[in-house]
Amino acid sequence: MGSKTKSSQKQSGVSVRSLALGALLGAALSSSAVRTLVVGRVGVPLAGFVQSRWRGTPGDVLDPNTYDYEGIMADRLVFEVKDLPGKGKGAVAAREIKRGELILREHPLLLAPDDETPREWVHELFYNWTFSPSKRDIFFNLAHWVEDESINLDPATQTPDERYQLAVGTIEVNVAAVSVGDTSYRALFPRFSRLNHACPGANNVNYVWREDLREMRLYAVRDIPKGGEFGGSYIHKLGPTADRIETLKNTWGFTCGCKFCTQDAEATAQRDAWAAEWHALEKDFDERSEAGTLPGPEAIRIVRDLWTVSFKLDYTGDRARFSEEAALVALAHGDTKSAEQWLQLALKYFSIEVGADGPDADRIRDLLAYPAGADGFGTKERLTLQGPDAAWFDS
Repeated sequence: MGSKTKSSQKQSGVSVRSLALGALLGAALSSSAVRTLVVGRVGVPLAGFVQSRWRGTPGDVLDPNTYDYEGIMADRLVFEVKDLPGKGKGAVAAREIKRGELILREHPLLLAPDDETPREWVHELFYNWTFSPSKRDIFFNLAHWVEDESINLDPATQTPDERYQLAVGTIEVNVAAVSVGDTSYRALFPRFSRLNHACPGANNVNYVWREDLREMRLYAVRDIPKGGEFGGSYIHKLGPTADRIETLKNTWGFTCGCKFCTQDAEATAQRDAWAAEWHALEKDFDERSEAGTLPGPEAIRIVRDLWTVSFKLDYTGDRARFSEEAALVALAHGDTKSAEQWLQLALKYFSIEVGADGPDADRIRDLLAYPAGADGFGTKERLTLQGPDAAWFDS
């Protein structure tokens, strides 16, 4: 589809509790870390979804010098936006990209109100863009949804109502939900909006909203060859496959063609069984740890089982989260040796999925520097708990 509304992860430091960190605030797309998540989606029916027909741009928005309109990318040739059969536009690697590499930093082109798009707001936006026509042209080149596909796209001759309809249709299709402090917004990132979907486990990139820097970031979670399409998961749902396909179809209007949505019946049934096992383990851990009824050894067993199932699913998204959870359990029981092993594993995956310079990685480094300083350290019965398998560090 090329450009669609997505929910975004918000990365922030959060306080440590004895057994686990605070519960996630809602479902997350490509959730990869223990952190506060701010999520949301602006849903629209996509019957009128079209790629932009506006051709008045003085410079090609696909030109890296124009497309990187902020000039903040150290390497402007990380990816290209191309026409992809059956998908509209999408981002593909312009060179080989290594796992863990930062491949996009982008400040929002605009922050729209969270629940509606007032006409006065649109009027003010376009008035300000009269002094920055390149931003206006980038906006008009994004995909949009409109009921009337014959709407006039020429800014010079549009009526105020046509401009408003086009603005709303473009915003609703392309924005991600973010927060700044306690305020939620719909943010539009022109380059990030070119990211197409790949289901959890099939995705090769992960995205995160860095509120501290006011920017959206995109990280490679697998090696990506030159010409490889970027795929980030719009949903945090491993299975069942049929439900995942239906959710994507009803919400974004496309039928997913990722490797896990196009398997044969036998392979689909097997992966759905693994996904059900994952979700059952995750639910058991979250509910009992939140209630304070999950014994330490049992918590470690569940985390280890989750790791085992994650390999079957080829899913890396929650490995950092549960490694940190296991470390906190070990610290509560005074087992610094096991805790340090789990923390090292968490640090590896946080660095890959959300950045080595982010609050999550910083939090883990703080715990590694002074494990005994963790909240709740040694408050449980002293136990020696199992650490991660050595092979997991090479995964």
